Amino acid sequence: MDREAVVTRPARRKPGPKPRLSRESILAAAVAAGGVVSITGIADDLGCSTASLYRHVEGLDDIVVGAIDLVIARTRRPDPAAGWRRFLEEECDIRWGLYERHSGLFSAWSASRRLSIASVQRNEWVALRLVDAGFELADARSVVSTIAATAAEYGFLIAQACLPSAEAALEARLAVLGRASADVERDRAHHPRQHFDRQLRILLDGFALHYERTRDRMTESTAPETRPAARGEVEIVMYDLKPRRLEVVRAESLTPTMRRVVLGGSDLEGFPFLTMAPDDHVKLFFPDAETGEITMPEIGPDGMRLVPGAPRPQSRDYTIRAFDADALELTLDFVLHTHGIAGNWAAAAEPGDRVGVLGPRGSHKYPADYDWYLLAADETALPALSRWLEELPADKQVLAFAEVADASSEIDLSGRPGATVTYLHRGTSEPGTTTLLDDAVRAADFLDGEVFAWVAGEAGSLKPIRRYLTRELGLPKGQVKVDGYWRRGAADHDHHAVDEDD
Repeated sequence: MDREAVVTRPARRKPGPKPRLSRESILAAAVAAGGVVSITGIADDLGCSTASLYRHVEGLDDIVVGAIDLVIARTRRPDPAAGWRRFLEEECDIRWGLYERHSGLFSAWSASRRLSIASVQRNEWVALRLVDAGFELADARSVVSTIAATAAEYGFLIAQACLPSAEAALEARLAVLGRASADVERDRAHHPRQHFDRQLRILLDGFALHYERTRDRMTESTAPETRPAARGEVEIVMYDLKPRRLEVVRAESLTPTMRRVVLGGSDLEGFPFLTMAPDDHVKLFFPDAETGEITMPEIGPDGMRLVPGAPRPQSRDYTIRAFDADALELTLDFVLHTHGIAGNWAAAAEPGDRVGVLGPRGSHKYPADYDWYLLAADETALPALSRWLEELPADKQVLAFAEVADASSEIDLSGRPGATVTYLHRGTSEPGTTTLLDDAVRAADFLDGEVFAWVAGEAGSLKPIRRYLTRELGLPKGQVKVDGYWRRGAADHDHHAVDEDD
């Protein structure tokens, strides 16, 4: 069967001197694999045993994501001076080429559900170039997310077409479709580039229309005195990224499942912190378990990049609970998990322990002029919920719900006049598996006046709440913020990713 993109696995390495085994050589072998990427195949290519690979990498997912980082970091970037549309067309063409050359690698990455730092860096760079061209930041990020998802969808078709079972898998898929749908699916599978180019034109036409309408609105509102004050606008403030290396000043247990760690150091000079930006977060980089070294990205004119030859950083995002500019102290609250790198580090944290901090990249400063506020959070979002209750003006009424395991996991959220805070206990149920927050929000007696709703927790469990607020109640999306802080089964969930309901 003719295909537009056919990728075959290169021949095995010929006998000869064995290359020195290292993380770099393993990642290079994965990049060169071309077809299906596997531990056995990489070991064969390097002329070593599979067991010897595990002295340098954690497993296949670690290899795949490390190789993806390597490929993306080496890939050229398009020229922003060509105009935003040509810039995006070139970026998509570059991404298509990546899928053609490294089909097996990208197919393995799509199955790993692990975050590629280099991919995030590139997406942010593209978004910022669109901002330079006149896009609003939120619009720019939505454009990049849509383009990336579309490229990945069609790139995945290329990757799947190269597998030995491709034809059988395609026919099995077509067998369950109606005739018209099967014809479209077959043509898409056989000619992915044609379909991709057609889809890209549709997307770019839509972006152009939105762009022009946005510019028209801005032009019409150049006279501030004639523009009515907008209620409830979220202000986005961006900062320059600065890597910081901090030390633990003190640590204390707030509950059996939550520990507070206060970090300090001269690197906190100039740390950006705003009130009414309760879900601001930083990325923490933890010491290597064996060497104690902290690996962080370098910051250059093009944004973040991985340090060549350095181990892959171990990082997680955490909400800023508080910042004391006079004492130069940054406070973070950790939910303790026995299976997570961050929770394990926090549980054992002692004064003098070191950690790397990057960010915040920006702040979402929420409006304080709504009549009342509906807040809901699981334990991972309790630091942000605490800040909401502390930083909202004293005359604002608040209806808040917090899900935790039981009474021993409750932190003190009382003391604010005009606030009703209800704890919901899930008992022995696993976090992220209950409908407690959804049930509570649906049963809530809404107060008089306009409401701003903020909900944060496990991504999957929050979707019904978002649908209820925006679809069933009809609240404008500008009055609702639902943020998936984490996702069951994902070790490092990217909460910036655009949800299918957004």
